[in-house]
Amino acid sequence: HLVFFFSAVGLCIQISLVFTTAGLYIFDYDIFPYDFTQVPLNLEMDSTKLRADAFNFVVEDGRINLQPVTAISQGERNIKAAPLELVYRCKDLKKNVITAKNLKSITELEKELFLNPMYQRVCHLMNLNNSMVCSPPMSLIHLFDGTYRSIDPVFYDPDFKNITSVLNLAKNISELRPLLAFSFDKNSVLENNRIFSTHLRSLLFAGLPLHGYRHAEDRKNEQLLSLKKYIVEGFGKLLADRYKSGVGELNVFYMNLELFFNAVEKQVIWDLLLAGGSLVFIFCFIWFQTGSLWITGWAIFSIITNFFGANLIYRIILDFRYIGIFHVLSVFIILGIGADDVFVFYNTWKLMENEKFNCLQKHLTETFRIASGAMFVTSLTTAVAFFASATSPLLGVSSFGVFSALLHSITFLFVLYRSPSSHDCTLLDVISDQIDHALSLYPSANIVVVGDFNAHHTEWLGSNTTDPAGTKAFNFCVSQSLTMIVNFVTRFPDNPNHLPSLLDLCLVSDPSLCSVSPFSPLGGSDHAMISINLSSRTSFLGSPYHRTTYYYPKADWDSFRDFLRDGPWADVFSLSADKCTITSWIQAGMEAFIPSRRFQVKPHSTPWFSPSCAAAISNRNHFFHLFQKNNSLENKRLFIIARNRCKKVLSDAKLHYSQFTKSLILSQKLGSKDFWKIFNSIINKGRSNIPSLIHGTDLITSPKDKAELFAKNFSSNSTLESYGHSLTSIPVKQVDPLLDIQITPASVAKVISQLNSSTACGPDNIPVTVLQNCSPELSSILSKLFNKCLTESCFSACWKMASVVPIFKNSGENSDPSNCRPISLLSVISKVFESLINKFLTSHLESNKLLSDNQYGFRSSRSTADLLTAVTERFYRALDGGSEARAIALDISKAFDKVWHAGLLHKLASYGVSGKVFESIKSFLSNRFIKVILEGQHSSLFPVTSGVPQGSILGPVLFLIYINDLPDNLSSKVALFADDSTLYSCLDKKSSLFDRLEQAADLESDLTSVIDWGSQWLVNFNSKKTQLLTANNYRNMVNIPILMNGNPLTELSSLRLLGLSVTTDLSWKPYIQSIAKLASAKVASLYRARHFLTSDSILYLYKSLIRPCMEYCCHIWAGSSNDSLSLLDKVQKRIVNVVGPGLSAKLEPLSHRR
Repeated sequence: HLVFFFSAVGLCIQISLVFTTAGLYIFDYDIFPYDFTQVPLNLEMDSTKLRADAFNFVVEDGRINLQPVTAISQGERNIKAAPLELVYRCKDLKKNVITAKNLKSITELEKELFLNPMYQRVCHLMNLNNSMVCSPPMSLIHLFDGTYRSIDPVFYDPDFKNITSVLNLAKNISELRPLLAFSFDKNSVLENNRIFSTHLRSLLFAGLPLHGYRHAEDRKNEQLLSLKKYIVEGFGKLLADRYKSGVGELNVFYMNLELFFNAVEKQVIWDLLLAGGSLVFIFCFIWFQTGSLWITGWAIFSIITNFFGANLIYRIILDFRYIGIFHVLSVFIILGIGADDVFVFYNTWKLMENEKFNCLQKHLTETFRIASGAMFVTSLTTAVAFFASATSPLLGVSSFGVFSALLHSITFLFVLYRSPSSHDCTLLDVISDQIDHALSLYPSANIVVVGDFNAHHTEWLGSNTTDPAGTKAFNFCVSQSLTMIVNFVTRFPDNPNHLPSLLDLCLVSDPSLCSVSPFSPLGGSDHAMISINLSSRTSFLGSPYHRTTYYYPKADWDSFRDFLRDGPWADVFSLSADKCTITSWIQAGMEAFIPSRRFQVKPHSTPWFSPSCAAAISNRNHFFHLFQKNNSLENKRLFIIARNRCKKVLSDAKLHYSQFTKSLILSQKLGSKDFWKIFNSIINKGRSNIPSLIHGTDLITSPKDKAELFAKNFSSNSTLESYGHSLTSIPVKQVDPLLDIQITPASVAKVISQLNSSTACGPDNIPVTVLQNCSPELSSILSKLFNKCLTESCFSACWKMASVVPIFKNSGENSDPSNCRPISLLSVISKVFESLINKFLTSHLESNKLLSDNQYGFRSSRSTADLLTAVTERFYRALDGGSEARAIALDISKAFDKVWHAGLLHKLASYGVSGKVFESIKSFLSNRFIKVILEGQHSSLFPVTSGVPQGSILGPVLFLIYINDLPDNLSSKVALFADDSTLYSCLDKKSSLFDRLEQAADLESDLTSVIDWGSQWLVNFNSKKTQLLTANNYRNMVNIPILMNGNPLTELSSLRLLGLSVTTDLSWKPYIQSIAKLASAKVASLYRARHFLTSDSILYLYKSLIRPCMEYCCHIWAGSSNDSLSLLDKVQKRIVNVVGPGLSAKLEPLSHRR
């Protein structure tokens, strides 16, 4: 009975809604406040309107105004309004629109429009000889019809025979120049011998106030309706016909808001007719499905009356006074939803027929109970979805969004809560996937995950125990390369049996941009309130500079080789010739035979930001300021249009750049030089992003001054005070001396072929590619030159200058110049010569076994893995025997930069190097200079008086010679890898206190010997940075201190040895966590660059850059627990997700590879 009662009440309400609406409409209540002139569309993106972008807008000229102007005036039709814009374009898009034939066609059309009787009644009036006449169209035609004949007789050319003369003369007259700028497109050509444009534009204006009105605001709506009527009747059909057929060889496009809104209203009427047809279709369909005309009739009636009920609430209760185009769509929506509800109810009724009900009422009641629940859920979710779309794009919100976008930093905030009683942590997996998705969409995003994790972890969070949630949260943090920045207790429980704990976490991807601070709890909460400060990182913009690039695939290599063969080499190799002449000759050949392009480089500029983006932003800002001055509805509409268009232009520019880059990646062979060049440009690798520098009290901002400061610092780092320091006598090795070497063209050609073509050019800008393509000619020339240098014991001065690029060390303040390291670029020719000398020098050292067996750096068949294997094996033996091992990592201050040249040459001579080779190396080390290159600017030349040249071929071997005798007088074992020096001592059996004291004494004695050696050879060992590690399985054992320079060394729980973290108990868990986090950060970089890369390239980059990091020295730590190793599997899983199942099948499991 209740069902029938409510059904009857519902029917009465529906009927009353219809009568109420009808009554309000009869009594002239604005119950349907429709207005289809306020179109909520982005008209700026309409294909017709976009043609306006082909033109330059001359805003300084008052005549060029495409927007209606309203003002109070007494003169009839003296205010411009309702502009009609005409755009002409050749049907053949490549043809010139400025021809006599085309101009005649335009003249006929504009004359037809101008003389139209309807236009004559509303045209804008101008005063001509004390009489008011219609102002002519703003058109290029007036330069030929005699309008400007008073300026010059040439402006009367009705047959268009002198187009070039007329337009070139107009270009030089300031009064006519704006008309040209308005009429021609922005890519037009206006030269003395050529006139070309793909588009031409004209403008006609109507005028306000119309006849019978005092001013433009007098009964404004009536005026606008009359104006619309005249324009539609006068121009509508005519322009529509011309748009379809064109005039002559031209297409005609037009834009006028009155004509546009008239077309919109017609479309609305057509849509309503379609709605009526849909109503008929649904009526027939329901009738066919139910077989009941009665059910169908009441169903359609209920659907229609829903519209009246919704409109009464919308208009009267909520007081909305606007019905627009989008409201028409609601008719279709309500038809679909209503019909769906009818079918749900009817199908439920049919399904319930199988049940045995005592009466019809029970059958109907059960049907209503089941169907109403389903209909309620679907209706509720649909209603909520539509309410969500009711949020308005308010100016304050949108401007905040624009401001945030300019800071080049987007922060995603994921907030979660896990109940302490819940063991389900799959939410972290969901967030992990969402982070990867976010990084794909927004590469510059800083990820922040905060919330009450209710996780406990002994090592990570300092908890008493580690629970599954803590392990899961920690693994999530590592796999996403996040850092936990909360380092204080966040929960203070009321229960005295519960200890304070850290439960509220803040995980961030860039901790340098975030900071946290605690506050007292709110109300009765037992959790502290945490304040999180998120900073933004801005780009440091530099001044633009010019750069020249060469296009080597298009080079004329045959002519280049002929040019080299014909060089004046006999004069070059004479005693008086400058050895740098060959460099100048090669440079001249590059200029002559290799195509080049000089272009402007804007440091740190966004590569996708095009001139159209700048124009769109400028246009948006213009309308924003206009809206600020006068916040009318029209100005707001114009601003929203400009803002949406700007957003679209920027989005399209980014998309175009990503698609273009992806096509470049596809066109390159995986692993090729060009492939890596493109990828490095995507991730900004190798760019020197140097901000303003702080030097004392001065702020250094200009690139030139910054380059000078860096050069001065780098030069001072390579300066050694050695005056008065005497050389220590050392025994001479009894070996065959290395006196002289002979360089052949074949050996030069072999070295050139082995050069890495991706090596950067030195100060002479000669690349490896040139040497390799001209190797047959250059090998003979260079061999003669190198032999001449050896004969004269002189290393050419042009090869001893280095270009240095400063790179931030990723530690400390980036405004401090001391936190940057130099990357030196040397001449490629110099490197060829060095390689040849190095070959003979290395062979001399190795064949005579002159190098220490403890040295693993820069030596053939030796690697860091070999050294680490030897060291860790001895450590394992000590711990397995119940004893201990102690290691001291020495720190040499500026090791390569502070090599004493006199001491190095003294040791070189003691190893049997003499004669021409010795003198050439001596020349190689002397009189060297550097200059810093920064943002297209370079510093002055600064001298380098110590150290081995960075980036050179000879430098590493010379350093090995200099440090070679360090282990000679040490009793402890020494592990050397270039300047990485480690003393270590292992006790092989269970040791007593005396053994441990003796071990410490031996290490301390060796440290004294090391310091004494450093004093002899001017090598500074920094005791403050020297690290000590004691590895054992003892519990609560006090380690015996070891002194260096009288100061006890600090005991560490983990020692970084050649990239491998060695702990006191030889547990590799911290190391695996660190490499998993590092690999995750690199995977995140791939996600950030995902739109630029193909799946194949992502897989290749993973195999080349990321997986090797996770497999470095894996033979040492592969026996770790599965919990630790699973972190690495999580990293590979992220790659599997991005490349898809097809390609990921080629990836072997990491455990199998190990």
